[in-house]
Amino acid sequence: MKKVIKFIKNRIFMNKFFSCGSNLRVFGKVTVKDPNTITIGKDVKLNDGCKLLGRTGSTITIGDRVTLSSNVTILSSGYDINEWIINKKRNMF
Repeated sequence: MKKVIKFIKNRIFMNKFFSCGSNLRVFGKVTVKDPNTITIGKDVKLNDGCKLLGRTGSTITIGDRVTLSSNVTILSSGYDINEWIINKKRNMF
């Protein structure tokens, strides 16, 4: 049953991005904002706690065979860092 759930979860993520290569693996909770501005290569692994925060007018591109470790945050250019810091502090407690 766990394999089926992982398969479905990975397929849902693959269809959200602007472009996504084959064999995307998502482990745990991953946060994505504006997925239509994010391009993912082949054989990419996103681990628990990753945040990909896109923004309209700019893009995030992750190449082939990339693994993002737990709790990595990638902000696209033009993202309001102050907004991100405030939200991060709110979610700490």
